[in-house]
Amino acid sequence: MDLLEKFATVEIRADNRFSAEDRQYCDAQQAAYQAALAGFKELAFFVSDMKRAQEELLGGQKDNPQFHDYLLSPDGPDLSQKAIDAHIEHLHTDFIHMLVRYFNEAYHVAVDGEDICKSILPKEPTNCTKAEAAHYREQIQTLTVPYQSVMEQIILRLDGRSFSEQALHEICERCHRAAWNIQKHIPKFEVAKGTIHFLNHFSNYECGICERWKLTDDMREILRGAVHFETGSYHSFPQGVPELLDGKSITVDFIDWPSGEKIRGLKMFKNGRVDLKFSNGELAGEFAHKYLGTTC
Repeated sequence: MDLLEKFATVEIRADNRFSAEDRQYCDAQQAAYQAALAGFKELAFFVSDMKRAQEELLGGQKDNPQFHDYLLSPDGPDLSQKAIDAHIEHLHTDFIHMLVRYFNEAYHVAVDGEDICKSILPKEPTNCTKAEAAHYREQIQTLTVPYQSVMEQIILRLDGRSFSEQALHEICERCHRAAWNIQKHIPKFEVAKGTIHFLNHFSNYECGICERWKLTDDMREILRGAVHFETGSYHSFPQGVPELLDGKSITVDFIDWPSGEKIRGLKMFKNGRVDLKFSNGELAGEFAHKYLGTTC
């Protein structure tokens, strides 16, 4: 079975993983991608016809003294078959990356778009014969990638999880890596009643015209987990949190979460310690167990 036949048999078995909004987005991207393919293939036909007309009118050969290529322009587009072929090949990768980026952002997962391109698109041969090169060119120029094949490859990389399960799995993994000393196999935090103390090197203190605090990369990963623990969302943040997650420094050492039911706030110290304050000790223990882990 060749590549095109494989695409023709693509099915998405786990339909419940995708919302109507997901499919609407994919349908729109598919239509725009295919319209671009058709347009550039039509352009290639016209360019070929224009070049043939130039050669016939001016002696038939480019090395003829009378020949001058009126299609070339120092400020205009490159109307060569090579350039058009290259752009058509780019359209395939661009389409795949657009879909992967959408699902990564919508479901807060980290699927590698380049990895999916390698799985879907034919591999360009190296040190090949002219016949092999021609076969590859024919494959890539006549190819149309269906969005279903991209979705299928994304599902394969979720290891059997739903999008929400994969997102939670990944955020917990990042929190765990940030909260543990991997070399020494010891935690970099302590749970004390309703507070988790993240010990040293979790915030940076600056004293200039005014005092400023900034979270380290590790603490930002943990804070993303804390936001999800509180809200169940990856995109809804208490006031003051987005600045910290973006790596910005702030002029206060305490961020209060007045509407928080599980978390009361976050306090930073000059020695680099950060305290995450919960409503009670049970919630602090639940967050530590689920997001930070109990072993390295």
